[in-house]
Amino acid sequence: MFKKVFIITAICFLFIGCVSTEQYNRTVLEYQRQIDDYESQLRARDRTIERAIERLEVITGRSEAMGNDFDDIIRELDEYQRTIEQCLRDLRERTAEK
Repeated sequence: MFKKVFIITAICFLFIGCVSTEQYNRTVLEYQRQIDDYESQLRARDRTIERAIERLEVITGRSEAMGNDFDDIIRELDEYQRTIEQCLRDLRERTAEK
């Protein structure tokens, strides 16, 4: 009788152990998926910021090369403003994608 109780108890422990391991694996995989999503979002934001910096550097370089021509400076400032607004829209879109 004792042998049967021991075997049944051992089998129950084995089944309980397998179920908890499976749940743990699912939890770990879910957390890893979330981490991958966050890393992807961060990389996308980094690329957006890098593109914005490159555009602003181009505009700055052109404005420095122009000298004092007032109309050219106004056009460059308008383009600068459009670029900043585009960067803000891009960042808002990235934030809204969450």
